[in-house]
Amino acid sequence: MTIKKIWTKSKILATLGPSCSSEEQLRKLIETGMDCARIITWFDLSQ
Repeated sequence: MTIKKIWTKSKILATLGPSCSSEEQLRKLIETGMDCARIITWFDLSQ
């Protein structure tokens, strides 16, 4: 973790839905700075 990241007060909250259900998409979100995620629960998990 960098000093800049420690001192940043704002956080990035991502809303996860069907378009980001793959592991690759989740990794991209994390690598680009996602701090927290909420999951939309009304989509079909079997897709």
